[in-house]
Amino acid sequence: MQLIDITKGLRLRRYDGNYDFALSWYQDEEMLRLVDGKDASVYDALKLARMYNYLNEQGELYFIEIQEEDEFKPIGDVTLCKDDLPIVIGESKYRGKGIGKQVIEVLKERARELGYTTLGVREIYNYNNASIRLFENVGFIKDKSTVDGFSYRYDLIMKRGSEEMKCCYLGEEYTEEIVQLMSKYNKLLQYRIGYCSVKPESIRADVKESFADPENKTVGILQDSKLVAVIGLEIDEAKQVVEMVGPFVEGKEKQMWLELSEQLISFVLKELGNAYTYKFFIHKEHEWCKSLLRSMHTHFMGDEYTLRIYPSNIGALEEEYLVEVPSVEEYEEVKALHDLTWPGVYYSGEEIVTMLDEGHQVFIVKQGKEIVGYTFIEQQLSGKRGYIHFLAVKEAYRGKGIGRALLQYAIKWSMQDAEVEKVCLCVEVENENALKLYYGIGFEIEEAYEAYHIDKS
Repeated sequence: MQLIDITKGLRLRRYDGNYDFALSWYQDEEMLRLVDGKDASVYDALKLARMYNYLNEQGELYFIEIQEEDEFKPIGDVTLCKDDLPIVIGESKYRGKGIGKQVIEVLKERARELGYTTLGVREIYNYNNASIRLFENVGFIKDKSTVDGFSYRYDLIMKRGSEEMKCCYLGEEYTEEIVQLMSKYNKLLQYRIGYCSVKPESIRADVKESFADPENKTVGILQDSKLVAVIGLEIDEAKQVVEMVGPFVEGKEKQMWLELSEQLISFVLKELGNAYTYKFFIHKEHEWCKSLLRSMHTHFMGDEYTLRIYPSNIGALEEEYLVEVPSVEEYEEVKALHDLTWPGVYYSGEEIVTMLDEGHQVFIVKQGKEIVGYTFIEQQLSGKRGYIHFLAVKEAYRGKGIGRALLQYAIKWSMQDAEVEKVCLCVEVENENALKLYYGIGFEIEEAYEAYHIDKS
């Protein structure tokens, strides 16, 4: 969030690396005594840079800006952290005017959006009466004694029994509630979302993996501290793409579903902005979600099938071609073939070869020394399945059975694991040549989905 409007003439602007105007604030010895202690010394440019870099890493650092004539002028700074809330009104003529109180009140709401349950102030010195009055007036209470004062705490507790709902980022402590809500509704076709399993144990593994990735986020709506709606965000910062895993909403009343889902999506778009392409993968029977996405001016990208094959459907292996694992020396050729065939997809060639291990494998077919085809498959044991992410054969070699040989070999390899019950893949409905190949091997339609995008513009 780059700007937070407080009043018509007062706002917070996110730190952007420019701070020369603030040096004079931190050369005010009386102000420094209040915020840094009795032995504080004035700042130079290097010390100021170090402080701002540190605060920016710890939380959300903002400049407090006030409108003078037609321009906003920075007059102080504030940083929202889970365990601290340092605030400075650097321009002395604006102190004692209630600006600090307005800033903290709006940051309490921002903290709720981020999923914080408490706010803290590490230390306020005993002699800093202005700060003591400020924080106590907005509801902070003394928490613990410090060397020269007290730490303070504020509990961000929702009002029980109210109908107010809060949309916010969720932390790992909500894992089981997320799993329960997703599994409850994704097993029903009319609420089903792609990129999400129907099995609780598989969803749990995916949710935990998502929380472990610092790029990903999960957004929920809480009512009386209970999770009533959720959407997962699988974020690829390099490609500026967000896979939207959801929305999932508690209850089966259409209007409420539409309102909460729109609130979730709008929160994501506001938070992340228009630098990303947002992708949705919705079951064809999920009419409410399709209606919502169309009303939000998304782009319909086409119909897709997820296909599956069981052990009993697999035929004899093609013996005309040697299917093998590439050597390390051949990785560059695999990467080049992948990136040429599938530019801009969710895994690059570099990412594929980096992932290779017991559960992720590439198989190739060569003609002479040239790699002419490959496939990349993953063992998704939490879902008891293998998943074929990519298959490609060079154009000059298509129609010769190479793709069939690669698929059959990958499927056989995957099903050597006793936990794997089936192998799946995804294909566009209009890709008739690919469908002919998959059907010929023994794949059958498992689900039908529709893809929607919200583009960067």
